[in-house]
Formats: sequence, C-alpha cells, structure tokens
Amino acid sequence: MSEHLHINVNILNAGVFGGSWRFPGTDPLASYGIEHYTSIAKKAEEATLDAVFLADGPALDPSIEHRPGNNLEPTTVLARIAAQTERIGLIATLSSSYNDPVELGRRLGDLDHLSGGRFGWNVVTTAGPVAARNARRRAASEAVASDSAAPKAVSR
Repeated sequence: MSEHLHINVNILNAGVFGGSWRFPGTDPLASYGIEHYTSIAKKAEEATLDAVFLADGPALDPSIEHRPGNNLEPTTVLARIAAQTERIGLIATLSSSYNDPVELGRRLGDLDHLSGGRFGWNVVTTAGPVAARNARRRAASEAVASDSAAPKAVSR
C-alpha cells in the first residue's frame, strides 16, 4: 500500500501575516473580491496541490485589531473556484451551530455535485460568544435543540 501526503492551502483573506493588508502598495480591499481567492486556487492547482481550504467565522467582531475578519461566505467563494478550476479539492469550515441543517445540506450537496465531487466539509461547532450573539443564541446547545424539525423536512 502506498501512502501519499496530501497538501492543501488555507486561503486566508489577508495572508499569513495579519497586517499585510496595510502594506504600502497593497489593495486593502483585495480580500473582499473574488479574484484574491480564485487566483490562489488556480496557483495551487497548477502546483498540483490537493485542495484549497476556506475557514468560516460566522461572526462580525467589532473589536478587530489586526486583520479583516472572514469576509466572504466559503461555499459562495468555493462555487466560483469550482467553476474556474478542474481538479483541486474544495474544503470549507462551516458551523453546525449556526446553519439550518436542511439548508446547509442542500448547499453542500449542490456544491459537491456541481464541482464533480470535489467538495469536503470541515464540520465544527462554534462556541465563541461573538458568533452566538450574531445568531441571537446563547450557545451551540440551542442550535442542537432547533435541529429536531430537520427529519420532518426531508421526504423519500
């Protein structure tokens, strides 16, 4: 059995150095445009990397000091990347706490189908108080309680 090392690239909106968006000559709004993400994904595919990864932080934090927050919703960005690439995998972190399970399943299934099976989901629960306030919930446990209606929404 041969073993392979899978190499992915985490596309950060402002790069590894959080203050890079402040560097003279740098467009501070670049991470708000799709081209920032698609150009990195195309380079990763050309370099034969396995996947691109986008984290999601479902929060608008007013105390930001060093870098812009996660600006664009990951599945929207990955849909565009899927249309402009052929092989590279597409991975997103999406919170199971603050996404409706039926809507999320539909969104992820569509992205996987339209990308030719290239999508992967990094499932997380979001525990931060800022995200909870933005979703008008106290904690992840409230999201679990609200999921009880999901099985009734799916028919076979």
